[in-house]
Amino acid sequence: MDGNKRAGFEAIDIFLRMNGYYLEANVDEGMEFTLSIAKNELEIDSLTEWVKRHVKKETKEDLKQFERLMDVSLEKNKELLKMLAEV
Repeated sequence: MDGNKRAGFEAIDIFLRMNGYYLEANVDEGMEFTLSIAKNELEIDSLTEWVKRHVKKETKEDLKQFERLMDVSLEKNKELLKMLAEV
């Protein structure tokens, strides 16, 4: 999976998490969904229905865990983010 597909899937998940939800899908489901979009095989109604089936409401503990993961990710990628900001 190239970076655009990964970034697209992560963008959906991050957007949902910022709004109190998350995607609950196993690796195979996520891969099939993402590749279907990349191959232009999904109509908007099908895409929307897939997200609705896989979206779950976050609990406070889910949110705390996500925030911890984001902090670790930002710290880990601090130098890369700094370099990208200069481009």
